[in-house]
Amino acid sequence: MRDLALWLITAAEQHLDSTFNATGPTIPFHQVITVAARVTNSATQPRAVPAEKLAELEIGSWMGPASLPLWIDDPAWRGFATMNTDRARAAGLVTRPLEDTLRDTLAYENQRTEPRQAGLNDEQEQRVRAALDQTSARPRVGH
Repeated sequence: MRDLALWLITAAEQHLDSTFNATGPTIPFHQVITVAARVTNSATQPRAVPAEKLAELEIGSWMGPASLPLWIDDPAWRGFATMNTDRARAAGLVTRPLEDTLRDTLAYENQRTEPRQAGLNDEQEQRVRAALDQTSARPRVGH
């Protein structure tokens, strides 16, 4: 948001009059997870969870309460936020590296006192982890 806000001020000062896609660069989800693990010094290994299991656990996609931000479970919507930002960048839009954004987000999370409006709260996350741990601990029939 800070990058966009700075660019909007610049655009206003320069009297830019056009339409721009002003988002950050497209970054594959696995890369976001890898960078997040590095920023948080986490050794936790990501694991794939079927969409059906998340639905069973009442976890939504994309945004809102009890959701996984950045996860889209509908293949028709994948890539919807992938836009060419070359015109905005040529007009001065600069975005900071993902690592900086995630570090700033973690600092905010660590000092936040208000409940989150989106994503999983601590209790929901613990419930989901426990359910997934039980699922992975069950012996598989026929294997």
